[in-house]
Amino acid sequence: DLIDVSLQKMGGSKNILFCMGGRLFEGNSLIRGVKVFNWKQETPEVN
Repeated sequence: DLIDVSLQKMGGSKNILFCMGGRLFEGNSLIRGVKVFNWKQETPEVN
């Protein structure tokens, strides 16, 4: 099964990593699982 992954910015300027697994790409929308993660991207330090 394919997994659809998207990084979205929600209200409150939080980044959300949204993953859906299922048969989303075979002519139907059967979703077998959804996982949502809080995503914090570290800012690289400049020396």
